[in-house]
Amino acid sequence: MPSLAANLPSGLNLGAGGTFALPTASDLRLGAGKLSLGPSALGVYTHGPLVAGLLATQVFSVAGDSERSDVSILTPRRNPRADVPA
Repeated sequence: MPSLAANLPSGLNLGAGGTFALPTASDLRLGAGKLSLGPSALGVYTHGPLVAGLLATQVFSVAGDSERSDVSILTPRRNPRADVPA
C-alpha cells in the first residue's frame, strides 16, 4: 500500500498509509470472516533519550461472509520510552 512520511526538524516524524486485515482465523468462532481495509497514521517524537509514538489504524470490512456483521475497528496504540544510561 502507498504511504507518506514527513520528518520535521522539531523531532516529530509523521506518517500515513493503509492497513488491511485478512480473514485467516482457523475457527469461524474466532474471526470476523471479513476482508478489511483502512487508513493508518503514525506520529513519533524524539528528543534526546525520549521516544514517544502514537499509531492509529481504522479498518472497515469490504468483502467476506454476508451472514456476519460488518467490521469497523479503530485501534490507537501509544509507546512512550526513555533510554536511560545504566
